[in-house]
Amino acid sequence: MFIRIYLNTDNQQDALNILENVLNQLDVEIQNKEIVKVEPYWKMEEVYIIEVSFLVNKLTEEGFEKFLEKISDKWTYFDHPINEVLASETTDGCTFLFPGVKLINIHL
Repeated sequence: MFIRIYLNTDNQQDALNILENVLNQLDVEIQNKEIVKVEPYWKMEEVYIIEVSFLVNKLTEEGFEKFLEKISDKWTYFDHPINEVLASETTDGCTFLFPGVKLINIHL
């Protein structure tokens, strides 16, 4: 799994803490986690971008859906079968996004 996440913070440690809080919502064991990028987002002040890749054990479709519901109430799905999902504070109809998250893009 690969996640690119934009976070409302101007502090690297806060960004990493928010990422960990998001990943803890998965309720499965995460293996081989590699943080690929952690840096201020050059287009916006007080926004960090983190890219992370990892493997998960025994993540069912139902478990993944529950994870998504904990992160946002509005997702955009790409491809069939689904291999990418995106949630953003600017998505029409989005009324809930995990605290600190501006945008999250997940590649399965």
